[in-house]
Amino acid sequence: MFGYEGGEPKALLTAMIAERTAARARWPFLTSLDLSSIHNESQLATMVKDRTGGSATHANHEVHDWVDGYESRVAIATSVSPASIAR
Repeated sequence: MFGYEGGEPKALLTAMIAERTAARARWPFLTSLDLSSIHNESQLATMVKDRTGGSATHANHEVHDWVDGYESRVAIATSVSPASIAR
């Protein structure tokens, strides 16, 4: 998701970096280090839950809604199918 595996196309890396900015705007408590360690929706939801002290259900719902938009934005920015973007 935000962490890089290596070998990603430049357009995908650019889109992922832009999404880090969007994620930090949504969840200002996330650090650059946090974002570099998040590879999927579940990890993001866990971090949001832990940092906000909210319920897992609320964090999962909030993150799921955001991730749906993430996939669309990255797909548009890279001309890649949303299905090929790993959650």
